[in-house]
Amino acid sequence: VSIQILGMLLENQEEIPWQAICYLTGEVAYGGRVTDHWDRRCLLSILNNFYNPVVLQEGFAYSSDGVYRPVSATDSLQDCRAYLESLPDTDSPELFGMHACAGRAFLESQAQTFIDTIVSMQPRISMDTLIISGGKSQDELVLEIASDILRQLPLTVEEQDTELTPGTEHSSKMKATLGSLLSGPIWAALTKAAKGHDPFINSALLTVLRQEIDRFNHLLSVITISLHSLQQAMKGEIIFTTGLEELYHSVLNSKVPEFWQLYSYMSNKSLGSWIDDLILRVNFFAAWANQAITCIQLRYNSLMMLQKEAKTSGISFSSPTDDRANISTNSIQGNPSRFWLSGFFFPQGFLTAVLQNYARQNGISVNSLTFGHRLLPTIHDEDCNLREVKGKQNIIQTAFKGSSPPENGVLVFGLYIDGARWSPTTHVLEEPFLHDRFYPLPEIVFLPQQIIQARETCPDEEQRGLMHYECPLYRTPQRAGILLSTGLSTNFVTTVSLPTLKPSSHWVTRGVATLCQLDD
Repeated sequence: VSIQILGMLLENQEEIPWQAICYLTGEVAYGGRVTDHWDRRCLLSILNNFYNPVVLQEGFAYSSDGVYRPVSATDSLQDCRAYLESLPDTDSPELFGMHACAGRAFLESQAQTFIDTIVSMQPRISMDTLIISGGKSQDELVLEIASDILRQLPLTVEEQDTELTPGTEHSSKMKATLGSLLSGPIWAALTKAAKGHDPFINSALLTVLRQEIDRFNHLLSVITISLHSLQQAMKGEIIFTTGLEELYHSVLNSKVPEFWQLYSYMSNKSLGSWIDDLILRVNFFAAWANQAITCIQLRYNSLMMLQKEAKTSGISFSSPTDDRANISTNSIQGNPSRFWLSGFFFPQGFLTAVLQNYARQNGISVNSLTFGHRLLPTIHDEDCNLREVKGKQNIIQTAFKGSSPPENGVLVFGLYIDGARWSPTTHVLEEPFLHDRFYPLPEIVFLPQQIIQARETCPDEEQRGLMHYECPLYRTPQRAGILLSTGLSTNFVTTVSLPTLKPSSHWVTRGVATLCQLDD
């Protein structure tokens, strides 16, 4: 179809209609079959490298080595055949605007698929006769792994109940989780006493926190119940169902069971790395919940103290408006200083809550807002290995220690970039090194701002000739997911605007994307 379109548009034309060719080929012939917005953007960018007046210039080549070049108009049919037969069997990534790392990643993916296919074809060996290295049978190994997982994972995110002391010092102590606290009388009293817009009481982030805790609690419950059932089945106490057999083989092969994935966040990690990652996520939200509860306790104690003083002095109490009522703001923040975006079940919900908070505070529509981005200077040098960065990072310490958060936006950490690297010296996107595909990104300020003000170039950027690349953010390196009615994948989170000295199309054809998490 594309060849027919090309012939139709070029016939009896004095000038080549480049715009019409690009549109009909990219948007209609091919674009109509590509439903994902970011894939279609990449397709059009690659097509533009071929449907371009530059290709007609003398000596033009599609690759730096000159192997791929347009056929000359003076070449005969035999010359064209000879040229085509001389081309390499494997196309160079540079031909499509990609980095050499893309070819390596493709070969690694093919090798992994081949290995998985070979393993799946291996005959099943009797569980009773097979002995794993170390003298353990399969059953013993699975039981050991299951026991180890159950020992590491808590039953719930807030397994350690926080002690609250509402009211006066003579009030009895009670234990509460964040969920029970937000639905109890303490929160009702704080909400009733709040005057105007209270950044903490009216924060949408508390709702997000509660929802995330509920999701993780459900996942932890599924894991705990299924592993206990597996242990019972292996001991002969209950029947070995099809689901338990799948769980058995998944644990044995160090894969996350499909049943768990139904209730889990997106991840391509192996079982061991997945459990470690789950523990980090649970610890992050447990620390956040504990800090929110402490903040609520301080607010409530301050409120009770003011009411008691007002009652003693005979003054009518309306609402806590003095500095003592805002003790939580000065002594402890109810939210982290920095947010680990990768740890969320639903990161889009968190980002929406940030926009909602800004919209409520300024009395504007949330639909008129978007995010601006500013990458902060990093302490990592250019030679710092990705493994070293991941090893040095302490999620809890990074999130809850350090400087105060920005006044309007939020600080986000823990993101990675695929297909490019962030230079800590020039503060722009640069080409990756030959043997490294993934690089850590510094902390990013997500700043809510109205859409009409979103992309205003500052004088410093104009002087440096900076451009911006709208980089898609995905949950996993796989980038694939279920396509929604909006044309976006469930794996897609948002976009991050990254400064660059090269045109945006350069990074589009490179397939550069930011990621919430990596595989193993």
